[in-house]
Amino acid sequence: MSKKLTRALDRYREIEAILASPGVSSDPETYANLTKEYSSLASIASKSEEYSKAESEIGDLTALLQSERDPDLKSLCENELRDAKARLDALENELNALLLPKDPDDDKNVIVEIRAGAGGEEAALFVADLFRM
Repeated sequence: MSKKLTRALDRYREIEAILASPGVSSDPETYANLTKEYSSLASIASKSEEYSKAESEIGDLTALLQSERDPDLKSLCENELRDAKARLDALENELNALLLPKDPDDDKNVIVEIRAGAGGEEAALFVADLFRM
């Protein structure tokens, strides 16, 4: 995950710099493509930032837990640490999903039309199976 994440964040920063340059808007097609790519990478950058904060929080809580002597505070730290680790796992899963390659057809719309016809009971079962999906 780290290589893909690093590439995505590097590209995000690169596009950010390009979009900040004054001449980029002179080519509307390039500008539109860059802004679309930038917005798709923005969610990765945001989750990456959350992930880094969660890692930092885990480090801080671990250090606090090792140095703490008060049993009540130690218990509180343990609970906070458990929650932070769960949040880190969830963020890692979200980042992995965001880093999956996009299908070029993902942004396209689709219309599905189901027409009644011959087939009797088999057709009725087929339609019922479609609604379970």
